[in-house]
Amino acid sequence: MRENTNTIQLLDVNKIHEHPLNQEIFDEIPSEKREALKISIQQNGLINPITVMAFKNKGSTAYYVVSGHNRLHVLKEEGIKQAPCKIIYPKRQGQDLDILITDNLLQRDLSILEKARAIFYMSETLKLSRDEIKAKLGISIRFIQAASQLMRLINELDNKVRVQVFEKLNKIKGINRAVQIVKKIRYGEQAPEKKYKTKEDIISLLNTEIEKRDKKVNSLERKLKRRDKKIRDLEQEILGLKEKLLISSAEQKVYKISN
Repeated sequence: MRENTNTIQLLDVNKIHEHPLNQEIFDEIPSEKREALKISIQQNGLINPITVMAFKNKGSTAYYVVSGHNRLHVLKEEGIKQAPCKIIYPKRQGQDLDILITDNLLQRDLSILEKARAIFYMSETLKLSRDEIKAKLGISIRFIQAASQLMRLINELDNKVRVQVFEKLNKIKGINRAVQIVKKIRYGEQAPEKKYKTKEDIISLLNTEIEKRDKKVNSLERKLKRRDKKIRDLEQEILGLKEKLLISSAEQKVYKISN
């Protein structure tokens, strides 16, 4: 049979396996979102097919989810036997993990910790450079660098301490704030000064500084444009007042002459 990744096929849900790294990288969706997904499937069926990676071994094929774990869980809970699936046949090693991470990062509203884990896997397991990750996800080098730093710090902690850290980070929105919190837990109040040893570290630092300066320049340009607009508006207002004064003065002169 010809392998066609563009064809949607019905698969038995019991023959579709969860990706082994999904739960390691990503948390379960909140209960209210899960309930909303269940209601949508009950009322409208499965709108978006599940994406699976097909791995062939000794004449049989195993299907692993790379996009749609929550949809698969709900289908099984509802007793639905078959699911429409987009089947992808791997063309390179690590393609399944690449799709799993990229799809979740682009489509889901993830926590800072989930984003950091995913980026760390892209860097350490898939061996993607920071520039490649930036191009895939559309995020800054600075964020990627901070995410990698956050995961390195977390990996240095004891398991018991990690659980406490995870609870704290679930409430944090900013990556830099998350790094600061874990640094204090890891090193106390005095964090060691970072040493840039590799060429990539130095380039990353320079890129970060350039991004900071670009943001400042853009901010100043916007402020200057707003200031220039205010000046133009004031100049127009002054001209209008002058015209009114001239008209008023002329009217007074005409009135005196006529009387």
